[in-house]
Amino acid sequence: ASLLPNKISVSQGYSPDVPPTPLTLREVALLAKMIGHGPIIAVAPTTQLWDLSIKGIDPEFGGVRVTATTADYLETVHLDFSQGRFFTAAEERDRQLVAVISQNTIEMLQQSGQRDLSTLQIDNKPFRVVGVIDSADGPFSMPEIYIPIGLLERDLTSQSINSENGSLIVEQIAVMAQDVDHLEEAKRAIERTLRLRYGLTAEQGNSFEIWVEGDILGFAQDFMRGFTLVLGGIGAIALVVGGIGIMNILLASISERTREIGLRKAIGANNWDILIQFLIEAVTICLAGGMLGVGFSYGVGAIINFFTGGEESMIGLRVVIDLRSVIIAAVSSTLCGIIFGLYPALRAMRLNPIEALRTT
Repeated sequence: ASLLPNKISVSQGYSPDVPPTPLTLREVALLAKMIGHGPIIAVAPTTQLWDLSIKGIDPEFGGVRVTATTADYLETVHLDFSQGRFFTAAEERDRQLVAVISQNTIEMLQQSGQRDLSTLQIDNKPFRVVGVIDSADGPFSMPEIYIPIGLLERDLTSQSINSENGSLIVEQIAVMAQDVDHLEEAKRAIERTLRLRYGLTAEQGNSFEIWVEGDILGFAQDFMRGFTLVLGGIGAIALVVGGIGIMNILLASISERTREIGLRKAIGANNWDILIQFLIEAVTICLAGGMLGVGFSYGVGAIINFFTGGEESMIGLRVVIDLRSVIIAAVSSTLCGIIFGLYPALRAMRLNPIEALRTT
């Protein structure tokens, strides 16, 4: 599941002047009443369960994330189905034992020797598998199972019930705004509704947190821009240091090839020929280093994408090296070769051929 820019998440918050108040299905129903009467188009609660026993999956060899939610969850997240579908509101209302599982959950079941994958034993109850979603790439992608949240109130008793009002506690409420232009309006409507629900005064802080998934993406992008600037500065320093190193190498090479330069001039090479020769050598060395750096960057990027899951991961980001970056690297390497190769080339060009031939 990737981040959606118009998705708002609500979770329990902490304020020094307000006692912690858990979110329940009653708050979900309250927010759902705003659908069709404002900027909100979908509301779905989610609660993640880790203590359910699943036949064929040993928790010691890898856990499975069971997410209890509603049929509306499909409107608040992007899921790619390889088979089947998500459970429906009718199945949820009738408290049918249905589940949607990820591809890597199937692989775990197959490894345990389970052949019948049309049903899944969760807490010793047979769940009918109605859909299979693609797993996120990467070795750390978590096997997932989605079930109707209403089952927790009666059929699955491992999840605690809010004793205050008898309504099921939920970890998070996903709310979809019409679009990014209505995000602030939707956030204000949610805050106003929940503050009224909890009876909070103007002096009191919120007992809940509201955050936009697009903000996470924006933060990540800002971080990457800053990181790029830092890397650019490091790269500039590395270019200068590398350029000085190349200049020293060429100066040492000229000292060793003084007779060669004198011989070339003696048989007809002019100053321009000598200048171009050493500039080409400098540019070639720099370009070779630059291309090695580009190759290394592609390799590191591929490794990072492999371990994070790339675009299919929760954060929906992947390392991409575009053609523009490669062109910039090639141009920078060429300029570095010209700038730092110019002084050695000029020294070679100005050598007196007679004096050069006398060098032993």
